[in-house]
Amino acid sequence: MKTIGIIAPSRHLGEYKDIFNFGVDRLRREGFNIVMAPNVYEVDNNSAGSIEQRIAGLDQILLNDDIDVVMCTLGGDSANHLLDRIDWSVYSKLNKILIGYSDVTHLLLAFQKKTDLKLYYGPHIKDISSLTNESFGVLTTFIDTGGLLWPDDFQVVRSGKVIGELYGGNLFVVNNMLATDYVDDFSGRVLFWEDVDDGLSAVEYQLYQMRLHGVFSRIKGMMVGNVVGDDIDNNNLAEIILDAARGFDFPIVKVDWFGHEVNDFRVVPYGGKVMIDIVEDKLELM
Repeated sequence: MKTIGIIAPSRHLGEYKDIFNFGVDRLRREGFNIVMAPNVYEVDNNSAGSIEQRIAGLDQILLNDDIDVVMCTLGGDSANHLLDRIDWSVYSKLNKILIGYSDVTHLLLAFQKKTDLKLYYGPHIKDISSLTNESFGVLTTFIDTGGLLWPDDFQVVRSGKVIGELYGGNLFVVNNMLATDYVDDFSGRVLFWEDVDDGLSAVEYQLYQMRLHGVFSRIKGMMVGNVVGDDIDNNNLAEIILDAARGFDFPIVKVDWFGHEVNDFRVVPYGGKVMIDIVEDKLELM
């Protein structure tokens, strides 16, 4: 059985300690070996330890040859503290899987640009307690065998057909990273994104920022995950996406199986090839 390493690159566990422990126990009951970074239970202001402690935790887990898959405790708002302090050269050729989302998008984008890690947008240990049995089974199968399974359902926002590599993450984080050296070229890719705690106007602002940065002129398609906000539904969300993407013709689909507050969270592979074919009613990995 595989060994899972757990890192804590952002927020401290705080009130989520019990459900984090439940997630760890659930993985152990499935037979996985668990190795935790030493800072997992640390607290430094809002983070799981100081910058030095969190980077040491990354090193201990990522450089451990006995660990196959790396997962994160939870998200937060401080993973970006680490980026210019990490020695990227030591990670450049690692043959490991890293799973995360939300604030961990900072690390996923940077690792994608600077290393050979296999990166996946997927749930944190904190989220395991809320996953359905089916979704948890899909996750553990992926960890054990690498097999991915997506649901068939999706909403068409704009028609078209495309095959492209997946790239993206949390909308807010991707936007914040656009002017840095930690983001790769979007050309020819299918942008995937999700967001949380922003109202409709804030999401609209983020999309226009991407447009102004030239992202929409370079991508071939868009896959939108769960977007959480009090005044957001799939209809008004589709309207602002289409408005921000006017003048371009790439296909856009909306799904509800990745992102925050999703109990059927499915893993999205960075660099994985996806086909969007509205005519044939297909959204599938290739």
